[in-house]
Amino acid sequence: MQLRLDKLAIDEIRNLPLSNISVKIERFGASINILNALNSRLAYSQVPIVLSIDGREQSSETTLVGLDIFQVLCWAGDISMNAVLTLPVQSIEQLSKVRDITRLRLRGYFDKKIDLGVIEKFSNLVELEFELGVNKKQLEVINKCKKLQTLAVARLDLNGLFRNENINKLRVGQLLSNSRLLVDKTPNLVEIDLEKCKDQGNFAFISELPNISSLTFRYVKSMRNMCMTKNPKKLKTLQFIGASALESVGSLEQADELENLLMTDLENVEVDDFFVLKKLKSLKCAYVTFKDPKKNAKVKKFIEDEGWLYQQPGL
Repeated sequence: MQLRLDKLAIDEIRNLPLSNISVKIERFGASINILNALNSRLAYSQVPIVLSIDGREQSSETTLVGLDIFQVLCWAGDISMNAVLTLPVQSIEQLSKVRDITRLRLRGYFDKKIDLGVIEKFSNLVELEFELGVNKKQLEVINKCKKLQTLAVARLDLNGLFRNENINKLRVGQLLSNSRLLVDKTPNLVEIDLEKCKDQGNFAFISELPNISSLTFRYVKSMRNMCMTKNPKKLKTLQFIGASALESVGSLEQADELENLLMTDLENVEVDDFFVLKKLKSLKCAYVTFKDPKKNAKVKKFIEDEGWLYQQPGL
């Protein structure tokens, strides 16, 4: 449950539950008194902070906006920042006031070349998302995050990434370079999510990944053949979103422990091709859509007749 800070009284903030909530701070910020009350609560629990940033807003003597709030919120540990399309955020140096961050997400209009050096002080960082990154210099900083488990970026050159056995979740939103190195650089990867990425080797590197339980491709227009991991029996979730070029789904029968399946915008396969799903005894949830609405009705009936949930995984 997400709560808006501007809707809470000081007494409500002091009595916030310690789990199952996040606190959103709008672009117009909050008073120093309110922030002090929130910071006192954060000292007892890492309640996620969701911060909206608008470069047109300015702090005052009594109110702090944007990254200035971290002058007070020194106990924040789980931080998501969303910068709107006005002025790009040029620096995150204000985070130096924070004692220890374990999860940090930079989304929206941040300068692509922004200096990430400040995160070096956060030795317990386990999750980092930078929606527009990363370049070579930023990657050098990431290499110093020894406990990092989840990495989500737009572009990643694996040639510059140090081997990290702790990384188990990876999301790349535009370009994954030197993909052949993935199994060496992140040997314990269990979840991979690729969006709009191209690969000269037709994603053959996927077949080298031994521990994948969740595999997602989003709007990868060049993918014609379904990729399968080295140990398909470990797959629990498989998602091909916007898979209009996909020509075959026969490989699905290899993933006989699969529980969740999502495939959308199909054009070049038929509903009957999904009868192979009957072999998957662990399947619980399947959501399949075609560009042709007539096929959608047929595949929905098939899935429901088999007793599986017809809904997107996680809903």
